Amino acid sequence: MPAAIIIFGALSIPTPTSFGGRSLISLGNASYSLYLSHGVVTMSFSHFLNHRAPGIFEIPIWVCVLLVCVISLAVGGAIHRLIERPLTEFLQAQYAERSGRRRPDPSTAT
Repeated sequence: MPAAIIIFGALSIPTPTSFGGRSLISLGNASYSLYLSHGVVTMSFSHFLNHRAPGIFEIPIWVCVLLVCVISLAVGGAIHRLIERPLTEFLQAQYAERSGRRRPDPSTAT
């Protein structure tokens, strides 16, 4: 019963219209791309600092963490927008075509 109340409460929340709310929705939509890409970004950044730029400058750890977070968000967002979304749309169209169903028109969705 408590789980049903939580799900009902989450589903009854209106879609945010503010910039922050839309940003969080976009971040949630790109979460799988972020999950897959953050390790590569972290390892690449670490490799760069250890092997390509040792001793050039001392960067505080908080700056490194902030840079990795920003770069990870940018890379994950780009992968989501440029690869994941187009591929998902293509595969949905292929599935709809093969199953004989029409694909829903996004312009009529509420």
